[in-house]
Amino acid sequence: PKTNTFKPKTGFVEGNAVLYDKDGDLWWGTNGFGATRFITGTGKTITYGYDPKDSTTLSSGEVTNFLEGSDDIIWIGTSSGLNALNKKTGKAIQYRSQVRNPNSLSHNVINCVYQAKNGLIWVGTMVGLNSINLKTKKITHYLAKDGLPHDNIEGILEDDKNNLWISTSRGLCKFSPEDKRFSVYDITDGLPSNEFILGSALKSKEGRFYFGTSNGVVSFSPDEINDNNNAPKIVITDFTVLNKKNDLTEDISGVTTLTLNYHQYFFTLELAALDFSAPIKNQYAYKLEGFNEDWIYTNNKRDITFTNLNAGEYQLKVKASNNRGVWSNEAVILKIIISPPWWKTKTFYMSCLICLVLLVYGFVKWRERKLVFEQKVLKQKITEATTEITEQKELIEQRNKEVLDSIHYASRIQKALMISEKSFEKIFGRLKGKKS
Repeated sequence: PKTNTFKPKTGFVEGNAVLYDKDGDLWWGTNGFGATRFITGTGKTITYGYDPKDSTTLSSGEVTNFLEGSDDIIWIGTSSGLNALNKKTGKAIQYRSQVRNPNSLSHNVINCVYQAKNGLIWVGTMVGLNSINLKTKKITHYLAKDGLPHDNIEGILEDDKNNLWISTSRGLCKFSPEDKRFSVYDITDGLPSNEFILGSALKSKEGRFYFGTSNGVVSFSPDEINDNNNAPKIVITDFTVLNKKNDLTEDISGVTTLTLNYHQYFFTLELAALDFSAPIKNQYAYKLEGFNEDWIYTNNKRDITFTNLNAGEYQLKVKASNNRGVWSNEAVILKIIISPPWWKTKTFYMSCLICLVLLVYGFVKWRERKLVFEQKVLKQKITEATTEITEQKELIEQRNKEVLDSIHYASRIQKALMISEKSFEKIFGRLKGKKS
C-alpha cells in the first residue's frame, strides 16, 4: 500500500488523538495547539486553533478526540467543549456546558464522541453522557443517578440492536435509548476490572466489542450476553421506630396503612427486591407523595429513613430493579398517617375557637351589664342632682319670697309711720293753736 510521511511542525508533536478520514487526510489532535489536518498527496497542512474572540474556531486548543461524522463534519472533542468542524468552510460550531442552560453539555471535558445509526451524537464527558439531536438541537443528559455505573464516561459503542455499550470508571453498562434502561456489568459478572481506559473501545467488522481496562482487555459479542429481563416484585420487610423494632400486630409486608403519633418522629422501612440473580446489584427507589416531587434513587441501599415529618397523610411509593436495571412493573404503596400533637389537632383548634367565642360573648355581655349599670348610676346621679337643684331652687324661691315679704312688710310699716307722722303733725298743730 501507498504510505505518506508527514513531518509535523514544532509544537504539534505531542498529541492526544488521531483520525484518518474517508478522504485519506490525517487529523492530529495536539495538547494545546488545536487540530492539524495533513492533506494527503499535497503535503499541505491546515491548523484549526482556538481564538477566544472568534466563536467559529475551536473551543480549546487541547484536543482530546475526533469523530468523522456525516455531511463532512469532523467532531472534535477538547478539554473545554465539543466542536462540529465543517471541512469545507473550516468553521466550527461550539458546544459547551452552561450552568443555567439545561440544553447544554453536562461537562466541558470531552472524553469520547460517537454517532449512532439514527444520527444522534453521543458525547461522553467527565461528568455524564450526552445525546445531541442535530435536527432539534436538543441535548439530553444521563448521569449516575439515572442508572450509569459512574459519571466519568471512557468509551461508547453501538450494537446491532441500537443499544449503546458504555465503559466508565466503575464498570460497563448497556443502555437502551428507546426505553432509557441501563444494565450494569462489573467484576461480579466476570470483568477483569471495573476501571476502563479512556478511548479504549473498538467494534470489529464481525461486530465483536473490545474494551480496555486497567487489568486487561474485555472482548465479547453483544448477542452472547443474556439479560435478566424479569421485573422484580418488591416488598417491605421490616419497620423500626426510633431504632427499635415495631410492635405491629401483623407483618409489615401486609400493612397498607401505617399510623404514627408525633412522638414517633424517626422511623425506618426496609425493602427487598425478590430477584436473587445478583441481589447486591438490585436497585431501589422511593417517592413520598406530599413530600418528594421526584423519585429518590438509593442505589442498592435497602432501607429508607424519615425524620420529623409534619402531621398529615402521605403515600409512600417504592420500587426496585434487578441486577440488569429492569424495574418493578408496579410500585408498592403504603399510606402513612402522622397524627399531630394534641395542641395541633382539630379538636384543640375547635376548643380554642369555642373558648374564644365564649370569651368574646362573655366580654360583650359583661360590657352590656356594665353599661346598663353605669347608665343606672348616671341616671340616679342625674335624678339626685335634679332633685337637689329643684330643692335648692325651691329654697331660693322661698328665701326670695321671704325677702320680698319682708320688703313689703317694711314698706307697709314705712307707710304706716308716714301716716302717723302726718297725724302727729296735725294733732301737734292743733294743740299748738289752742295754746295760742
